[in-house]
Amino acid sequence: IADGGDVIYVATESTLFIYNRLDNSVERVSKAYKLSDSGVSAINYNAELDVLVVGFTNGNVDLLYGGEPLNLPDIKRSSILADKTINDIYFRGNDAMLSCGFGIVVLDLTKAEVADTYMLGPGGEALNVNALRDDGSEFWAATDDGMYSADVDEVFLANFQNWYKRTDVPAPDSEYDKIEINSTYYLIQRRDTGQTHYAYFKTLVGTEWMDLPDYQGENKRDLYMDDEVVMVTTFGVLKIYDMDFQDLSVWGGMAGEEMKGNGLLHTPDGGIWVANEEGGLIGWFQGKGFNLQPDGPLNLGLRRIEAWNDNLWVASGGADGAWVSLWNNDGVYGMVDGSWINLPLLDGQGVADYMEVAINPQDPSEVFLGSWVDGLIHLKDGDLFERYNETNSTLNVVNFGSLDRIGIAGLDFDTQGNLWITNSYSEEPLHLRTPDGNFKAFNFTPEVPEGSLITEVLATQQGYVWVLLSNGDGLLVLDYKDTLTDSSDDESVLLTTEEGEGGLPVEWVNCMEEDLDGEIWVGTLQGPAIFYSPEAIFTGENFDAQQILIEQDGNVQILLETENITSIEIDGANRKWMGTTNSGVYLLSEDGTRQIYHFTAENSPLLSNNVLDIAINHSSGEVFFATARGIISFLGDATNFYEEMDNVSVFPNPVHPDYEGLITIDGLSQDADVKIADVSGNVVYQTQANGGRATWDGRNFNGARVSTGVYMVFVATSDGSSTTVSKVAFIN
Repeated sequence: IADGGDVIYVATESTLFIYNRLDNSVERVSKAYKLSDSGVSAINYNAELDVLVVGFTNGNVDLLYGGEPLNLPDIKRSSILADKTINDIYFRGNDAMLSCGFGIVVLDLTKAEVADTYMLGPGGEALNVNALRDDGSEFWAATDDGMYSADVDEVFLANFQNWYKRTDVPAPDSEYDKIEINSTYYLIQRRDTGQTHYAYFKTLVGTEWMDLPDYQGENKRDLYMDDEVVMVTTFGVLKIYDMDFQDLSVWGGMAGEEMKGNGLLHTPDGGIWVANEEGGLIGWFQGKGFNLQPDGPLNLGLRRIEAWNDNLWVASGGADGAWVSLWNNDGVYGMVDGSWINLPLLDGQGVADYMEVAINPQDPSEVFLGSWVDGLIHLKDGDLFERYNETNSTLNVVNFGSLDRIGIAGLDFDTQGNLWITNSYSEEPLHLRTPDGNFKAFNFTPEVPEGSLITEVLATQQGYVWVLLSNGDGLLVLDYKDTLTDSSDDESVLLTTEEGEGGLPVEWVNCMEEDLDGEIWVGTLQGPAIFYSPEAIFTGENFDAQQILIEQDGNVQILLETENITSIEIDGANRKWMGTTNSGVYLLSEDGTRQIYHFTAENSPLLSNNVLDIAINHSSGEVFFATARGIISFLGDATNFYEEMDNVSVFPNPVHPDYEGLITIDGLSQDADVKIADVSGNVVYQTQANGGRATWDGRNFNGARVSTGVYMVFVATSDGSSTTVSKVAFIN
């Protein structure tokens, strides 16, 4: 948190928001708008130069002069082989002194350049510096190896020999992570083990360090001191002291949120502000409480996301690589019609590790979530409707990891409105909930291989149910013969790497998706593989998965062979969006042979190259990427298609002189042909729809913006059997 005078700057893990105290407005600043990176680790505002300095976990630095951004990637790009996290930002004159994972970097804010670098460790080695302050004569640096000091007038602080380790502080070899200095006191904080902290203070002229009252051994979050107050946040409370370190006040949270302050601020007008882990920005000003939580997810916790038109819901939990619970209790959150719903607790009780989410396509107000611990959760209109466990369903309690639980990692609706559910480790690993709320359990023959467990599930248009086996055991496909009530005729096939038995490139499968042609696209550790004829699985014909061969630089190679594919989503044009562990996200053509986009954290606003899941709002074409650093979206150009084409729309219309974006033509049939002509019948542009949308940049075939006038939009289905005409006006 940082004081900007009329505004308060608040940092989150991936972005910033700016609260304007004059008009109560909120501005978001992110990698999609003004910031160059994600993973914010420190901020501070210099009022004299009107610049906000933003530090990131990878060493990147942004300077926002009067709100206009300038990026300084010097630390990020440096060859230093150490942690580059910007831990703290301290101003001394026109310099910003950055406490980094390897030392101290001095930025000249008037020149917007690095002025110096100090390596404090023995022999000039890297040493993690957590905070830096000065008392007018000496710098005090709180490091992982105690407290270090140097003369502020020393001209060669880059020489480690001009820094000395202080032995006059308590436990001088301990890790110190905070230092505050005002006109009277030093206040320092050391970390003992884990998050156990001890804080001490002394006068500037004294030698005796005293314990901060009612604080020793606390689980610390932040510490602040100016010439009026001392504030510390521990787990659950904010403690406020006067300048005699007396008159202790203890404040809890507000608005039903527990105090978990990660940043503290005392403004000159007496306001107290807390950047809280829950509840956003909390403040007390002129005797009134204040709480601001911008519309959005409560946190970055997520594993899966699911969209159905204007509904987006998030499963916030997870399990590690060995399928051991992470005990994530971040709750449920979703976006409905543009507004976020956050449900940290359901019915007064927490649910751990939401693994999967499914929106009922026949009634999007119904959302189901699978917990790795607590079974199936049913939401209705954004609130808890029902919990399903062994008492009111066929779901089985299983003991694994020394705990009785109902572990659900897969959910999917079929075309009949049935919800398919995986019940991992159970002897009945697959279950079904019908639209009227009845449950049925299914088994597999052959059985699930010993030691494996079923996780993801996919119900296809052809009436098959595909399930993913963890730990590299391939896939299982169930054919229930369109007889849900009769299991005697059920048949299942185990798909492996063996030729004639699935032909998977590798048994470790991460995800699967059915495209608009009924083909099954599978994401593996070695790129995608496709089952072009899934109906042949139960006929004895050749159905093995195939990988796509592409030519690159004159060489033939397998498409994305070196990529670990984590998620696959199909857009309205039957194109394939693919998320990866380390390389961001790809958009491939319908057959996968052509790359349309490749978004990475380096070439786009994508928050992280580790993409966990993808979801698409098919009514708007918006594509959501769930990454290791949160959710970000991209407005795609493919939407639902409409064969009747009875509601074609053009936006914007009219097109004003200052508009530079794309003009969208929506409500089209799949692969519709679009021609745009002037009133004289001269065709100025021609294209083809992606799903139900076509786009035009407002320019003719020569690349020039078209003249003022009315233009006709002629649309025909791909076979020419149906046509429609719309108009769009241009004003230049």
